[in-house]
Amino acid sequence: MLMSIFLEAVELVDVKNRLPDFHVRPGMSKWKVMSQGLVFYDTFDSSPLWFQKENEDSLFAPTEEEASILNLERCLRVMPHDNDTGGFFVAVFTKWGPCPWQKQEEEAMETEAAVKQEANDDEKKPDATGDGAEKKKKCPYTLPIRVDVNVCCSEIEWVTEVTDESLKSTETSETSQFDLSPMKISKSCIPNWLQKKLQEQACRYEEVKPTDSEWVTYRDMFDLKKVNPLPNMLKYVQDGKYTLFYFYNQSVKALIRFNSDVARKSKAQCGGMLMMRCAEGGKTDVKSTMPVIQFMNKRLISVTRVDLVHMLENKEVVIKDLSDKLQKELEPIPANGPVYFIYEPKGKNADPKCAIVIWRDKFPLFLKDEFYTRSERQHCLRLCGVDPDIVEAEEEEEAME
Repeated sequence: MLMSIFLEAVELVDVKNRLPDFHVRPGMSKWKVMSQGLVFYDTFDSSPLWFQKENEDSLFAPTEEEASILNLERCLRVMPHDNDTGGFFVAVFTKWGPCPWQKQEEEAMETEAAVKQEANDDEKKPDATGDGAEKKKKCPYTLPIRVDVNVCCSEIEWVTEVTDESLKSTETSETSQFDLSPMKISKSCIPNWLQKKLQEQACRYEEVKPTDSEWVTYRDMFDLKKVNPLPNMLKYVQDGKYTLFYFYNQSVKALIRFNSDVARKSKAQCGGMLMMRCAEGGKTDVKSTMPVIQFMNKRLISVTRVDLVHMLENKEVVIKDLSDKLQKELEPIPANGPVYFIYEPKGKNADPKCAIVIWRDKFPLFLKDEFYTRSERQHCLRLCGVDPDIVEAEEEEEAME
């Protein structure tokens, strides 16, 4: 019954003919589900009870009758080795009406509106005494109400009394006024649904103008001259703490601009992130990403394998411990900002044989790793032929000492 209602609202569309030169495979209507013990089950009923408690029956393939109704073969499966791409799953839907859960939400909203209307009508009716007074109903509160009081000093007045030798007293008064501090409301006073709504309102997509202060800071910091990504950029502002700059094609950019509410509420991020500005804890950090590294004329330095491994093995590196050449290149770069280091293999016997890019925050006397995760650090060390487990064991021994 639920499937028939669902099929009245949504239909899978066959879009294979729109990709004539792209090799795709049809959707599957039969598959097996594997458990943690590498055991395969054909149906939900054939699986053990412990597996049924942890998983839904919708994981399993539908019956032949259901599969013919769903038209699962209209889905597209893209294998990486078929077109030299990534692996993707594509399913295009046409929505003809509200889905079952949407109908339930609409019915609940209609019921709630009817109850409110009935309550309003009851309030307007005269009471039993016939004096025409309206009934007053108290609003029931299911949760305790907490009120935080912000106390601040806006004016101070002090009186100075001076008594001379003849016991005559004189008083002088002085008054100082202060601006009121901004109102702060504890989150515990705000319902969860309102907190979520306020958070969504604080997040927004904006066009990036050439005079945008954050973009100008970012552009000048890395001296980006041969690229102008502004026509394809949007910035995502979140709570005033984070600003993410994304690069899109024109179609995706238009889709987000004209559906900003949907994109904001879903918190879905698409496109390539070019830059992130973080202003948390009173500190502003500007972080760039790989797509614009090729256009950087500042804060990008080539390093040798020795310096690269030294920076990967230590989260904090004293600049004097690096090679003389790298010290000279770091000297003119202002502190308190990111510096990108790129290793490029030279010659047939280069080790490693691939390019590696890392970045570190530069301080007056040292470089610090504040962003790279443990897995990324281990991966880069393995590319350089260094066992990260040995490095971590040495760090633990030094910490114990």
